[in-house]
Amino acid sequence: MDWLLVAFVTLLCALTAVVGVAYLPWHIGAVPMPVSALLGVGAMVLAPRAAYRLTGSMAAAVLPVLVWFGVTVWLVLTRNPMMRSQALSVVQGQWRVMVLLGLGSLAAAATLTLLWAERTQARYARTEAGPEPATESRTGSRTDPATDPATGPVIDRQAGGAAGGAPGRVEADEPTGRSG
Repeated sequence: MDWLLVAFVTLLCALTAVVGVAYLPWHIGAVPMPVSALLGVGAMVLAPRAAYRLTGSMAAAVLPVLVWFGVTVWLVLTRNPMMRSQALSVVQGQWRVMVLLGLGSLAAAATLTLLWAERTQARYARTEAGPEPATESRTGSRTDPATDPATGPVIDRQAGGAAGGAPGRVEADEPTGRSG
């Protein structure tokens, strides 16, 4: 069900790209105002976060960004069927297209970077918390994560054996050649 919601959010991003490009040539009086670029920024801030919260997958978070960017670029590069020499989206002044693509891409990059940082921070917080307590398996026997063959013991390179929290403990994300 969560992936269906991610698909719906992705479809909304595609529609946001269409609306953003369609209303890009707006003017307030004689002054061009590409306010639809703010719609793209909003979509690139909210949609990846919603997709990530639904699934916990970075691939799901990247999907709305790729669709929005792909649809926007495709619409910008599509030629006008009535005037083949002109692009469909903007007749005069390509700076508005750059504002739309620039702000949307910047917002998407910032959002994905923040999501990646939150994910990495949560992963390190789990490793810093230490080994999990012994849990019961499906057969009813208790297993200890420090001696579980699937995860293996944590090696203390100073003492030369398994350790639960010794100062010379090597974390899973550290290179193996580095010891403290």
